[in-house]
Amino acid sequence: IQYMLNNLTKSNTTSINERKKNIHHPLFWNSSYLFSYPSKSSFNCFKNMRSGVIRSAILGSLLWSIGCLSTISAYRILACEPSPGHSHWNVMSAVLESLVAAGHEVVCLTLHPATDLLVTHPNYTHVDMSSSLGDGQLQASRNMEYAQVMRIFRSNTFMVGLATSRARYVCKHLSDMPEMHGILNSGDKFDVVIMESLHSECMSALPDSLGLPAVYVVPSSMVNWMPMATGSPDHPSYLGTLLTDRPTPETFGQRLVNALVYAHTILVRWYNDAGRDHRWPEHRHTMMFVNTHLSIEPGRPMGPNVLEIGGIHLNRPLKPLPKVSVSSFARYPGR
Repeated sequence: IQYMLNNLTKSNTTSINERKKNIHHPLFWNSSYLFSYPSKSSFNCFKNMRSGVIRSAILGSLLWSIGCLSTISAYRILACEPSPGHSHWNVMSAVLESLVAAGHEVVCLTLHPATDLLVTHPNYTHVDMSSSLGDGQLQASRNMEYAQVMRIFRSNTFMVGLATSRARYVCKHLSDMPEMHGILNSGDKFDVVIMESLHSECMSALPDSLGLPAVYVVPSSMVNWMPMATGSPDHPSYLGTLLTDRPTPETFGQRLVNALVYAHTILVRWYNDAGRDHRWPEHRHTMMFVNTHLSIEPGRPMGPNVLEIGGIHLNRPLKPLPKVSVSSFARYPGR
């Protein structure tokens, strides 16, 4: 506006001085005179101003339209970690921390207390199911000694049978928990279910009942019955099973033992789940996060729906090692 007024004053100085001779000239009595007799420079100024206004209006409309069309890729996720094992929750909680940090909204049903990062995050809702367990069951499972764990994992027969039977036990009680009924009957809408398989197909009842795709979080390396859920190639002749003593079978004897362990694991798991209606969802609807990495495990073919997340739970601040005296070793020589 100031630029326009300066041009008008400069171009009309001479003509205004001449018109001052006539006191009755409309210039002094009618302000519309300036617009009735515009000069060439003032006309160009108005023309440029009108063009600038039009361009600004078009640009503003375009930016407004882009703002209306833009979207945010955030999902509402239902997570479930029914395993009482603390190491299982370490991996699952790290996955959930990454999701809420990326802007997704997570509702988690679990037996464990929320981590410090999750409990303070506005996108996280914690549903505690520990009250449905008996007194001391959760703490007893978390305080299991190393020697007891190794006795379980060293026996393939005992390990597979125990894992599948415990999974069925958890599935049975999980469906009866009031916290689970509250989520299923609330009418809340979710986009995906993130859960642990618990070594049994019974857990697939949760995403199947909601009609949602499933994302499985595996707290260990790939177990030999899990490739069937993702469509990944699997063969015992060159891919070692989790419960054998050889990560990669080389000789004929090692391959034979690996194949026997593979077949036994599949058979025991199928027998424990036989006659059940719930099966793993089809692999095109399933994704799997596996707690492993090619830098620490032998390479194996995996489909595009399998993501290695080894070390995802190592993002917490390091704490100093506790000070241990030599006398403590002498006091407990067998531990």
